[in-house]
Amino acid sequence: MAKRKNEVSSTQMVRELLEVNPNLTAKEAVAVMAKKGRKIHPQTFYTVKSVWTKKHQPQATTTAIPQMKKKRKIKKHHRFSQPPISDPAVETEILRREVRKLKDIMMRILLD
Repeated sequence: MAKRKNEVSSTQMVRELLEVNPNLTAKEAVAVMAKKGRKIHPQTFYTVKSVWTKKHQPQATTTAIPQMKKKRKIKKHHRFSQPPISDPAVETEILRREVRKLKDIMMRILLD
């Protein structure tokens, strides 16, 4: 359905309503639009409002988010790095596993 040249779209009217009252609910918006002779669905209002609020929210100036990302990176790094081992029994077990892995690899190479 084509709109007339002088006619304002329903979404533009909803944006104007939100400029006046950002806390407007869907029921209130539908009622106001009905008084103006426009019929809109509440979902139309919610869609326009979600886009409108994203554009009109004040930008956060805190540095909490980069600090959280930095902490996450540090945690990930520590998760994959080996902690220092002080127990000789643990060290020898780790070395035995590594030697066993190397033997398996060498056997595969020799058998192929």
